[in-house]
Amino acid sequence: MPDWQVAAVVRKLLVTIPVLTVGSSRVAQGQFASLGGKTAGARVLVIGTYHMSNPRLDAVNVTADDVLGPKRQQEIEQLATTLGAYRPTKVLVEIPYGRDSMSNSLYRRYVAGSYTLDRTEMQQLGFRIAKAADLPRIYGIDYDLDVNLASVMVWALTHGQPELAGAAQALTSRLLSEADSMMKHATVGEIIAALNSSRADSAQGIYLAALRVGADTSYPGATVTARWYERNLKITSNILRVIDSPNDRVLVLMGAAHGPILRELLERVPGVRLVPTASVLRSAEPTR
Repeated sequence: MPDWQVAAVVRKLLVTIPVLTVGSSRVAQGQFASLGGKTAGARVLVIGTYHMSNPRLDAVNVTADDVLGPKRQQEIEQLATTLGAYRPTKVLVEIPYGRDSMSNSLYRRYVAGSYTLDRTEMQQLGFRIAKAADLPRIYGIDYDLDVNLASVMVWALTHGQPELAGAAQALTSRLLSEADSMMKHATVGEIIAALNSSRADSAQGIYLAALRVGADTSYPGATVTARWYERNLKITSNILRVIDSPNDRVLVLMGAAHGPILRELLERVPGVRLVPTASVLRSAEPTR
């Protein structure tokens, strides 16, 4: 087919798509079901976690207590059992995609009984759940991309737009205070349930609120928000690359900030059946 005909077909398709998608999202999903490919029907469960080893890499950093203590170990084991009831066929963790060979070497040693888990959630939860499910490996799906939300706040403060920066600072202080209280009084299961609640999902709004920051031809807020979406779009792509069967039951363990946007994206991917977190985490809280 000549190039001009290819271009014409593509233009026709792009004009037709918006017309077809008018109506309910369920109808639109049905219309595009054929785009799910050979793995259509695979289930994906996204669980946002806190960083148990305190790497201090996020915009808002929660200080975790020692997860190697007996009480926390018991709670983590209980949470791993709860998540294991989902019967995952693959466990995906926040390790760079294509660079998980070292982690899998440690995983094999752990399965063999010759390695003790470190403090990271990748091992405390990921390794435990994968071993219990008798899986041969874990998968890294992260895409490393710097998303400097602080630079947006600095721009706002120095260019006559202090309102968002002030609101963000107040919100951050409140979230940290709540997180500190939870660390003192809640179980690991309760913390994870809270981090995956609809209330926690609303925190995604800070990246969209950043769109207001900018003036004239400067778009510092939009630039950072676009990078956040780029990172998570590529993580979503990595998740899809790992799925190789319509019978897959994929468990994704990522930092809590990624949870809302990954669920938002995966819910709209043809062929993916997103599993509601509440349906799995309902039993994460212990009976008192």
